[in-house]
Amino acid sequence: MPTIRSVQDWRSRWIDALPLDQRQVLITRDIPGSSGPVVADALGLSLAATKSRLHRAALRENLA
Repeated sequence: MPTIRSVQDWRSRWIDALPLDQRQVLITRDIPGSSGPVVADALGLSLAATKSRLHRAALRENLA
C-alpha cells in the first residue's frame, strides 16, 4: 500500500510535468474558495478555456 509521502511525491512530480498553462489552472483551482469563474478571472481566461485545461490535466493524471 502506498504511503502518504509516496502519493505526495507522485502528485508533485505529476504537477511539475504538466504544461505551464495546465499547471497554472490546476494550482489556482486548488486554492480554497476558488471556483471555475474565479480561476478564469484570475488568469485572464474564459471559463471554457479554464475547464478545458483542467480536463486535459485530469486526462494526463489518468495516463500517468
